[in-house]
Amino acid sequence: MKTERSWSGRVDSNHRPPGPESGAPRYLLEYKANISVRNFILSTKSSLVGGQLGGSFPRGTHAGVAFFRVNVFIRVKLMIVMATAAHDLLVLAEAPVKSAAVRFARRLGAAPSALEFERLKPLPQNQRLLVYLSGGEPSDEVKDVLRTVSRNRYEILVLYSVARAPETAAKWGMLLGEMRPKHAHLSFDPGEVAKILDLKASAKPVIDIGAIRKQLGLTQEQLAVALRLSPRTVQNWEAGVGLSQLEKRAADVTEFVDLMNDYVRREKQANWLRTPNEAFGGQTPLELLMSGRVRDAIVEFRRLQAGQPM
Repeated sequence: MKTERSWSGRVDSNHRPPGPESGAPRYLLEYKANISVRNFILSTKSSLVGGQLGGSFPRGTHAGVAFFRVNVFIRVKLMIVMATAAHDLLVLAEAPVKSAAVRFARRLGAAPSALEFERLKPLPQNQRLLVYLSGGEPSDEVKDVLRTVSRNRYEILVLYSVARAPETAAKWGMLLGEMRPKHAHLSFDPGEVAKILDLKASAKPVIDIGAIRKQLGLTQEQLAVALRLSPRTVQNWEAGVGLSQLEKRAADVTEFVDLMNDYVRREKQANWLRTPNEAFGGQTPLELLMSGRVRDAIVEFRRLQAGQPM
């Protein structure tokens, strides 16, 4: 009996994957297409060996080698597709909230890339897009973002607003109704955003404090001094223990590292961190960090983003 089913987890009996019109995300379509091919090969194999699905080709035959190669290809392809499913999310946000937007996406289970509203060209294609709104963005600025997005190919677009006040909801609702971008959703709930984007929350902490410490070239004791914490707290965080205050207490140093990654090439960061900088009053960035003035460094980066010299 022929059984036509939706894209959300099943394939029809004719081994035909659903097309883009079904609304399925690209990586799911590719996954179902690969499943269909595999089913076709299995059924062909079964008929060649007398209808026994568990049969095998004689060793060394061309058919056996061909089946083995295709089957291995499909298995590898499936692993690659599913492993990268959470990596094709592009987050768009204003510069001051870009780091918060990235942490939000990571909390939902994504491994996102991110662009600021002012730096959208060229916009990568074939992406799931998340526009992160703090609530204070000018409507005209968000309209420009949506116009840029609409000129590109993408799979799904979610506008997420942190602010939930009725006037904010009305503001973004009217804007979305006016612009009418394709495949767009407006949401104020993180759980709903995760569902729309087909994300699953990761068990890993949003902030990898160990990686940040190593990138800055600090010991646990030095990072503890910079964050005004005890060394034991940093040790616990790196061990995955007592993480309830991690995101709040390490937010500034995380934002600093994100900005440094945007403006300083990775191979030059170690030297830059230890070189006196006039923008920091002649101190090195690390000295600023160790003295608890990381916000001053962030402000200087923001000036650079605004086109002002550091």
